[in-house]
Amino acid sequence: IEVTSANPNKADQRPHTSGSWVVWQSTVGVPTNTKIEAVDLGQSPPLRLTIADNGVMNIFPTIDRGLVAYNSNVTGNFDVYIYRILTGETFQITTGPEWHNLSNIFRNKVAYVEQENVSNAPTNIFISDLDHLLPITDLGTLGGANSLASDINNRGQVVGSSGNSAFLLLPEDLDGDGKPDQWNRDDDGDRINDLMQDIGSLGGGTNAIALNDQGQIVGSTANSRGFILVPEDSDGDGKPDLWVRDDDGDGFNDLMVGLDGLFDFQNVSHQTTINDINQNGWVVGVTIGTVFELPAPLVGTRAFV
Repeated sequence: IEVTSANPNKADQRPHTSGSWVVWQSTVGVPTNTKIEAVDLGQSPPLRLTIADNGVMNIFPTIDRGLVAYNSNVTGNFDVYIYRILTGETFQITTGPEWHNLSNIFRNKVAYVEQENVSNAPTNIFISDLDHLLPITDLGTLGGANSLASDINNRGQVVGSSGNSAFLLLPEDLDGDGKPDQWNRDDDGDRINDLMQDIGSLGGGTNAIALNDQGQIVGSTANSRGFILVPEDSDGDGKPDLWVRDDDGDGFNDLMVGLDGLFDFQNVSHQTTINDINQNGWVVGVTIGTVFELPAPLVGTRAFV
């Protein structure tokens, strides 16, 4: 897969990967004009982002699970910066007269080299914990005390469960920059997140486990079935906006389709869960089956796609 195209006026270097994402530094003309770029090859077409482009040296990018660490001399000295892909926010991690370079991010920590800005100065390695630097948002509930978030897509949409119900959370873009920045709103003070919606069920409790960028959701139900929910575009703008429809009033979501799994024959009790869905709508999951007409019940599991 060719990530960048050849250009005599540009030098692309130091690639780093995490999942379907690739980041690299790109020098245009002189080395003092180096920017950080990224691409998500898991989307079709690939999503391309410019992480840092401010006319100075932005170098040594690394990426882990949606966070990009890089070094920049935008303030004069080289410091460590973190860019969060989901929200487009940039956080300055280091300050001071020293140079901070060669950073590497993994999960909630970033390691880097510190060196005084003089010739032949000694170097030291430091690690910064990112937990207190990156804000955490309470997503609230559909009512009650408990909620569990299971997955988030590149649009910032979140799925999970609250009590016995599955939810979809559609964040808002308050500043109009095209990126989500608010995941919890409670205008009427009822302690229910107004941005969180119950996606219904096929009967009984429901647990949403994963979703893709098209808003398609998969998970499991209390009646031992997996499900896939394919939303509709009710206003024809090319974006899904309707996840629940019950035309016949039977209390079931008409947009949710049940999947029984692999052991669909007599004398077998089975439970199916769909665990993930990709951008093309392919799903993977597991079926647990119990055969009863034996000297003793036999339990088996099968993965499926």
